[in-house]
Amino acid sequence: MIKNKNELKSFYNTVTTTKATKCYYNDRLDTYGRGCAYNCEYCYAKSQLEFRNRKDDSFKMWDSNNPAIANIDRIKRKIKTLKPLSVVRMGGMTDCFQPKELKHRVSLETIKALNEQKIHHIIVTKSDIIGRPEYVEELSKYSHIQVSLSHTSDYVLSKFEKAPKFQSRINTIETLYQNGLDVSLRLSPIIVNGFDFNTINKTDVDKCLIEFLRYQPKMENGLKEFIDTNKYTIKANNYRHITLENKLKVLDMLKFKEISVCDSVKEHYDYFP
Repeated sequence: MIKNKNELKSFYNTVTTTKATKCYYNDRLDTYGRGCAYNCEYCYAKSQLEFRNRKDDSFKMWDSNNPAIANIDRIKRKIKTLKPLSVVRMGGMTDCFQPKELKHRVSLETIKALNEQKIHHIIVTKSDIIGRPEYVEELSKYSHIQVSLSHTSDYVLSKFEKAPKFQSRINTIETLYQNGLDVSLRLSPIIVNGFDFNTINKTDVDKCLIEFLRYQPKMENGLKEFIDTNKYTIKANNYRHITLENKLKVLDMLKFKEISVCDSVKEHYDYFP
């Protein structure tokens, strides 16, 4: 067998940090790693590499142009060891549906294996690939998809990420929803300045999950044009955050049947039910 020098070996991890356990679902499965084509300015995976000097296989040699690829045979063997009806998160450190997926199909085959083993999988992605017919066909009652957006303007989005355009992601959300799948609009992290709440509220989906920006000064190169850094007055977990009052003002602008919040500030996390 030819050895793949760009193989992602640590594709499966159970995260045990206090902050991570707030998400309840701590088992993370990454089909690609050590880089992401979307290369977001606010990416916490990159920040862990750059600010915390992580050296394990998930972080070293970050390359947005050539992400590592997990071995699907190894993924399938791992999935067979998981208990039916357990939960894994797909896309914890990089997007499982970045452009490389169209060639390698590792995520598609992973979904098939998870369904066969009856494993619930939370898919977090910025990609429109997940809305393609061959993927929609394989998604099931075990699939829980969150399609992520940070802003409603393509101009703003283009300044800090290289992901599909706004309408393409909205179309993907609506396609999944209209096919009866469990899908959420994930505003993560929401960039509030210039955000068009009237437009986002027209999205044909019931669920919206919102995550506020975790700010670090090094992010200013790509984000300073779009955020008011003076509002990030709360310090927690090596990041700065806006106040709970400001978060509640944003939440009041959203009009969805079900709204949930992802928050790492303990006082704010405790506030939200």
